[in-house]
Amino acid sequence: MTVEGPKKWYFACKASQIAEDRQKMQVHVFNTEVLIINAGGAYHAMEPWCPHNATPLVHGHVKKDPESLTLVCAEHAMQIDIKTGKNLCGPYGSESGHLGQVWTYPTKVENGRIYVRLKKDSEKEEHYRNLEIPFKAQ
Repeated sequence: MTVEGPKKWYFACKASQIAEDRQKMQVHVFNTEVLIINAGGAYHAMEPWCPHNATPLVHGHVKKDPESLTLVCAEHAMQIDIKTGKNLCGPYGSESGHLGQVWTYPTKVENGRIYVRLKKDSEKEEHYRNLEIPFKAQ
């Protein structure tokens, strides 16, 4: 019998803790570090680390474009779409194709509390299986 991992919604924080537009907060949810972002009253959750250099994204800033909500990493200005986790721009404007996508998590708000649904073990396995990371044995 295998354990599937998190399936439920887990409490992340109170909405009042990140009530201002573009405010961010890194929280520990169940067994996972998560970045919660308020973007115009809609709450988004994603991995809290930049895929380029594992810099904490909580130090970045949120910019609003007509087409997307973007989190800009504070260290090398990498740009990540908050809703999808897609890398829009690599460090300092470079190509981003070689860098992994940031995981995003579904969120919901009930009674002023923000909840996050984490990835199941099977979802994690599928994600890593599809990365097609080249591996060369030494």
